[in-house]
Amino acid sequence: MVIKMSKNNMVPSIRFKEFTNAWEQERLGNLLIPKREKNINGYELESFSISNKYGFISQNEFFRNGGIAISADKRNSILVKNNYFAYNPARINIGSIGLYKSSKIGLVSPLYEVFVSNDLINNDWLFIWFKSKHFNKIVERKKAGSVRQTINLNDISDDQIIIPSFYEQCNIATTFQSLNSLITLHQRKLNALENLKKTLLEKMFPSENSIFPSIRFKEFTNAWEQEKLINIGKTYSGLTGKTKKDFGYGDAKYVTYLNVFNNPISNIVQLDFIKKDTKQNSVKYGDIFVTISSETPEEIGMTSIWQFNEKNVYLNSFCFGFRLDQIDNYNLYFLANNLRHKRLRRNIVLLAQGISRFNISKQKFMNLNIYLPSIIEQSRIGDICQSLNSLITLHQRKLNALENLKKTLLEKMFV
Repeated sequence: MVIKMSKNNMVPSIRFKEFTNAWEQERLGNLLIPKREKNINGYELESFSISNKYGFISQNEFFRNGGIAISADKRNSILVKNNYFAYNPARINIGSIGLYKSSKIGLVSPLYEVFVSNDLINNDWLFIWFKSKHFNKIVERKKAGSVRQTINLNDISDDQIIIPSFYEQCNIATTFQSLNSLITLHQRKLNALENLKKTLLEKMFPSENSIFPSIRFKEFTNAWEQEKLINIGKTYSGLTGKTKKDFGYGDAKYVTYLNVFNNPISNIVQLDFIKKDTKQNSVKYGDIFVTISSETPEEIGMTSIWQFNEKNVYLNSFCFGFRLDQIDNYNLYFLANNLRHKRLRRNIVLLAQGISRFNISKQKFMNLNIYLPSIIEQSRIGDICQSLNSLITLHQRKLNALENLKKTLLEKMFV
């Protein structure tokens, strides 16, 4: 479908200042050249699938033992070379398109569309365009106007693309490559911090059949003490007597199930509204929340700690609360991580009961044992956990900011 655009619509809203000319409208079929060279000699080349997140993925990595495609006859597979594009016609609507970057020849399924671009196009710029809302609009329009769920190369050949000069394409591509490198760097830092936290949480708490952690501050040598949860606090129920119409408005708030499930320390921003009700149990600083229902045994009995002094806040009906008798005997950051340690989690999972949905007995949960060091050692461990959480949050915010910047540029730097 040919749609003529005015000159005013032929320039992006964000642009390098040295470029002033209008972009040019071109038919996709004039720029994309199909490639259907089969592996007729049956060479043992590496086979690839296309992922919407990672592009080309080796089937050796993506499937166990390479999956069916590795053991199948490869003579019908299509060859892909450096700077070849490929996509799955049945999954292009979710962005499953890749740009092959390797000096080694690879293979893809004969069901895939494979093509290259002509000399007017910078391949890296074109790949970014394929990930933009502009190409997505074409795909959505094609799917809406057809009973077929696949989109082949011929289906988009008459659609239009707005392109700048080759030099401007290169500048845009370089910008996104730098941005992608920054995103990758921050993602790696974030992953490293999360792995460090995971390792420390495993090592700074006693493992199964032990009362000593394997990593410890040298000044602490005493064994950790075992306590039943029921001996260190009392439970209370979440919201009762409420219907759907009671939620979403009011001058009080409540801690949602997902807030408890997702956060070892409850997030005060993620509260929902409800009408004030003096008959309900209000949460207090230092309270521990426990989920009592889930779809899988592994997700049962997740805990979260409330660290705020907010008034008129209740707990959702799918959790119960646990209030410590002597809150000064515990470091809350330590406790938040201790209650989610794999040693305790294994014992909690064993308590799950149900078939399609699983529940946990409050009484059985409270009879579980927890291992505790002195409050001084708790505080040292809690400080480390808090510092790591702050660093993780910082890198997550930086990563989110970069991804939002990329999203904005994808909208503003293309026509």
